[in-house]
Parts: sequence; structure tokens; C-alpha cells
Amino acid sequence: MKIAYFDCFSGISGDMFLGSLVDAGLEVATLKDELTKLGLCGWDLKVEKVQKRGIAGTKVSIIATEEETGERHLEDITRLIDESALSDDIKQLSKEIFLRIATAEAKVHGIESEKVHFHEVDEVNGK
Repeated sequence: MKIAYFDCFSGISGDMFLGSLVDAGLEVATLKDELTKLGLCGWDLKVEKVQKRGIAGTKVSIIATEEETGERHLEDITRLIDESALSDDIKQLSKEIFLRIATAEAKVHGIESEKVHFHEVDEVNGK
């Protein structure tokens, strides 16, 4: 098992995170295969080399090929993960991560964690 540490003192976007994994050696085909296990349709990956402020890297965008409506909350994410074809250990870790994100978002916004709207999971490239 390989472990990666991210020092995201000012945050990190999904495309930056996925791109850094690809730059660190994750095969794009493997990433796509694992994402397919979620059982979601209407998406594709766009992988491109970019340069910003003199620093080169890989940008991995998830592109919506179908319009999706609705909001996803913690309960929806948990159900999606439970119903996926991901391995049990990945399911458990994924649910723990989303619970931590929901807890932090809830604290910042002064709401219950069950009411947190995961707009980053709903929206693909700002759509």
C-alpha cells in the first residue's frame, strides 16, 4: 500500500487532487475503472497537461455527458457508496471521509451534518 500526504493549507479542488494522483503514477484507466464501480452514468474523464504560473501538472476533469438534477446529501452519498461495486474497505473509508467533510461543513455553516449539500459531488465542472 502506498500512502500520500497532502498539505492543503488553503484547500484543493477535485481536478487538482485527481491530477496530482495521476502525476504520482495512478493510471487513468485504473481511475476510470474505479469510478465506474460507483454505478453512475452520464460522465467521462478529460485528462490534460496544463501549466499555471510556470508550474506544469495534469488536470483531470469529470465531464457530464448527461444533465443531472437534484442535490446529494450525506444520506444519498452513503447509499450510493453502499450500493456500489467498490471493495468493502474502500466503501468504509469513503463513508468516513464524507462524514468528516459533512461534519466540518456543518460546523462552518451552522447546520446539521445531514443537511449539508455536497454540491461538488452534484455538479460536474460547475454545471
